[in-house]
Amino acid sequence: MGRAALAGKRLSGIFMANSLQIIFLAAIFLSLLSPLLFSDLITPNTHHVSRCIKIINVNDFPEIYLIGKAYGPMAEDDKPYIIEQNKCLSVGYKFQDLKIYWAKRDYVNLVGALGSSSLENNSNFHFLETVSPAGYYVPDSSPITHEDISYALKKNPDGSFALAQSSLLPSGSGIASILLGFLFAAILTIIIEVAVLFAIIRRWLKIKKGLISDLKLILAGIFASALTLPFAWFVLPIIFVLIPVPFLPTLFIELIVIVAEAAIYYFVLKLSVKNALIASAICNICSFILGLIIFAL
Repeated sequence: MGRAALAGKRLSGIFMANSLQIIFLAAIFLSLLSPLLFSDLITPNTHHVSRCIKIINVNDFPEIYLIGKAYGPMAEDDKPYIIEQNKCLSVGYKFQDLKIYWAKRDYVNLVGALGSSSLENNSNFHFLETVSPAGYYVPDSSPITHEDISYALKKNPDGSFALAQSSLLPSGSGIASILLGFLFAAILTIIIEVAVLFAIIRRWLKIKKGLISDLKLILAGIFASALTLPFAWFVLPIIFVLIPVPFLPTLFIELIVIVAEAAIYYFVLKLSVKNALIASAICNICSFILGLIIFAL
């Protein structure tokens, strides 16, 4: 019975270890797969920025056609279409991109090649540009709701063609709202983080005024927040577009901010690396949570 019990325990341990490995691998697999499974969901606290992308001088080159073809999810059945001058480009689904080609008008009229969905394998169709007419999503803190983008077609000396963006006109609440929102966020962040920094230095680390004066503490807190807030405020919408995964862009930005502010505390206040990182993390967590509460009111 003793040997049987010992063998049973060993088998149970092996089974448990294998089960944990399977669960761990499954968790990694699901985390990698989740952006695909939930790619059609809209992240909370975001809004859509629509786009009107136009090509403004198609008619200047009557010897060619510009052709658009959607690529991406569910684009297999989307047929290529001829692009008209000053008409907003379109795709069939919001997560599709549009690839733009040019081809000689005589060739297209002769063979009717637009009936084929495959342009990249035909040497008579020349790739120009990939655009995203469906727009994108940004955090609700961004006032932009629409973009008008113009492209101009130009002919190269070798007879080929190229597209160049000629203008980008965002519209929405305007630059005044952006600056006012940033100013309010800056004042709020500085007040919260300086107050928290004071509490950490004086109460937790018990560093007296003889080592770090109140003025130095205030200036260090202001400098740290003023240096990192513009990065978080204006770069986050870009990261949000590049990494369309819930909460990941915010986490990425906050980690950079924490490290940057910790470096300032380390060099200016002469804190240890550990204490500088802890102080920076606490300051940013407090300002982030209180900011969410205040902006939600």
